[in-house]
Amino acid sequence: MNRVPVFIKWLTATLLSLALLTATFFLRGQQIEQEAAFTPFANSEIKTVLLQLAEDDKSISGLALLVKEPGTGLQVLNIPPQVATQFGQAGLMTIQQAGTQVSPREIADALSISMGVRIDATLALQRLAIAGLVDSVGGVDVTAATGLLVSGPDQEPLYVAPGQQKLTGQYAAGYALVKQLIENEDEQINRMNIVIRAMLNNLPMEQSTIAETLASLGSLARSDVSVDDLATFFVAINQQNLWPAANYVKVDTDSSGLELMPDTTWLRIKQPKLWDELAKISPRVLVYPGSTAIRVEVKSQFAGDRVLIADQIAQLGLGFIDGGSSETPEITQITTSVTADIEKVEALRNNLGLSEVPIVWDFTLDSYADVRIVVGLDYRDREIEGLN
Repeated sequence: MNRVPVFIKWLTATLLSLALLTATFFLRGQQIEQEAAFTPFANSEIKTVLLQLAEDDKSISGLALLVKEPGTGLQVLNIPPQVATQFGQAGLMTIQQAGTQVSPREIADALSISMGVRIDATLALQRLAIAGLVDSVGGVDVTAATGLLVSGPDQEPLYVAPGQQKLTGQYAAGYALVKQLIENEDEQINRMNIVIRAMLNNLPMEQSTIAETLASLGSLARSDVSVDDLATFFVAINQQNLWPAANYVKVDTDSSGLELMPDTTWLRIKQPKLWDELAKISPRVLVYPGSTAIRVEVKSQFAGDRVLIADQIAQLGLGFIDGGSSETPEITQITTSVTADIEKVEALRNNLGLSEVPIVWDFTLDSYADVRIVVGLDYRDREIEGLN
């Protein structure tokens, strides 16, 4: 029996010029690149996988969080890569920028805090890995409304003509990744979802075959769990035939005002709306107060306040949630849930120079945050370098 995955055949045929890469690929023993071991939440079953699609190992073009729960079907949450948050000591940046500085797991952890959603596993796929998976399932059927240039940087021009057609791997990868100059973000997200669905829905039903195919991706893919765990997740979705009725949710965002670079637009997740939506359809993947690191929501009329406080939050090992703009009270308001570690809350308050501000306990504080800070004039009156 020929057990060589289709992807290997494709890679051999299309990457002969990359001898060094190919040699390295086989010397890895056909193992997907796995990050440091990660133990999901108390229940070891993987319910959520964050797909990170990228041109290469740096620039992220799209993210889709697959959420599988018994009785609620499959949810696909699309997250714009322009969403900005605090990535620990690496600092404040967009997800797109974070791809060059932090690991896929660190991106998942930051997003988990920002969204209030557990992310059990990650799978980061480069363009060539997407192409290989698509070819392994026989291509993707699409109907292109207009002609599209789908080639990547330093690549020979690839063009998808208007109309109904089946795309091979390299065309399908570009179809999912490339955002055209004169289109809105939703159009690229829709194309990405079409490729993701076809790529994963048509995987074989055998766990060992899927694991073998994923392992063949080598360094073109990264994950923090084993290929066997990923294969189990994908097989369960396909066995339950969840893709046809999958619910696609574009995570609601608005401008954050946190831009550290000119001529860019950074986004923030509208946390309350996202939480309410997920509470109705997939409540068991929500991260409730007290179950992970303390999450601090910061609201201020001035973006500079949120930037500075985000850095203080990271220094204390806490999680930052961008609460957006808010009217400025005279005295900073610090509200905490009953589950928050009061010593850590006090340490943050003192680091901000607000030791006289009372901490208010609130039994009704929104579930997605452990602590809420509404920045007041007492904070803005302090002479802090860089404050707006």
